[in-house]
Amino acid sequence: MSRSVRPTEGGRRRPLVWIVSITVLAIVGTALVRARLRATPPDVPLTAVTRGDFVERLNIRGEIRPVKSVLVTAPGQAGDLLVVKLVKTGTVVKKGDPIATFNPIVLRQQIEDKRSELRQVEADIERTRASGKITDEQNQTQLLKAQYDVERAKLKIGDPKLMPKLDLERAQLDVQNAEQRKIEIEKRAEAGRTSVDADVASRNRQRDKVKDELERLERALEASEVFAPADGTVQLMMNGRAPGQGAPQEFREGDRVWSGAAIAELPDLSSVFVRAQLDEDSRGRLRVGQPALVKVDAITDRELKASIVDISVLARVEMGPSYPPPRNFDLKVRIDENDPRLRPGMSATARIEVDRVANTLLVPATAVFDVNGRSVVYKLQGSAFVETPLQIARRSHDQIAVTGGVAQGDQIAARKPSPEQVRSAR
Repeated sequence: MSRSVRPTEGGRRRPLVWIVSITVLAIVGTALVRARLRATPPDVPLTAVTRGDFVERLNIRGEIRPVKSVLVTAPGQAGDLLVVKLVKTGTVVKKGDPIATFNPIVLRQQIEDKRSELRQVEADIERTRASGKITDEQNQTQLLKAQYDVERAKLKIGDPKLMPKLDLERAQLDVQNAEQRKIEIEKRAEAGRTSVDADVASRNRQRDKVKDELERLERALEASEVFAPADGTVQLMMNGRAPGQGAPQEFREGDRVWSGAAIAELPDLSSVFVRAQLDEDSRGRLRVGQPALVKVDAITDRELKASIVDISVLARVEMGPSYPPPRNFDLKVRIDENDPRLRPGMSATARIEVDRVANTLLVPATAVFDVNGRSVVYKLQGSAFVETPLQIARRSHDQIAVTGGVAQGDQIAARKPSPEQVRSAR
């Protein structure tokens, strides 16, 4: 007869012990992981709350311009010119060095036209003189004949006592007629000479005018090669008549230039300034003499000390698509430090101090965030960030002055952390 085997009391408890052990180990492991995570600082860049002077600056964009500059121009009154040779921007030249050479196509044609006109005027003068001489000789011949007629008429008058009265009166009348013709010929000869002299004088004035114009054109032709009027560094000007579309380009070889056009300048780089424009809001916050710092885009390794030297009294209306058109003031900021890398036309930013608060708490503007209409920072406490409202006194482009919410030395997030990295303030 078979017997059934019943499990013992210890056998029933063994699986339960294993289950409890595994559960406890899981709880302990989770706690350890959470503790390790809490002890690890979040991967967010940090910045510190500091104490110092709050400085508000205006950043104004402009371009570098020399205080003094010598312009180099194409020959004046020379018509259209073709640029044959031209130095490059940045070329250092001495006084007398060649800058540009032109091919004066129209100028040469104008010179030939003036020379032809001068020859024509001189020929007209000679013809007028020759014609006047012939006319005067004819008048002199007629005058001699008239004088002869007067003498012959006088010879016909004999002794008045012996001549019949009628014959005497006829002879005396012939004498008077001969003398009258003589007077008329004399006046005509004099008038002819006066007319010829006046005509010659007028043509002489015309000749002198043509000569002056020809000499001017010849001088312009001689000036077809332009030389540097002073020492300096060449800065080519923009050609507003360059063919094609897009931004204006510098003058270059092959361009056509109008007479008298400014093609280059020789700036004195020992003294330069930033030329910029102010809006109406900024105009009232600036004054002549205020210090500034200038950052030139092409010179990345330094800022240059500067100061305001001029602010226009009147605003200039800038016509454009917007209405009403903006009104801007002209601003000049003189750079007080020299740098050999400065060139006219470089873009620059003038940072001008307009307000200062001494000894205050400072927070970088990039570390302040707007949350539900409040300005907050994320202050590091332990291994998490706490959203902390700020009491703000002043704002600027790069920093904020605060009076409460943080203390000097607090570490705050430089960028907004994720929600998992933020815990509520206790």
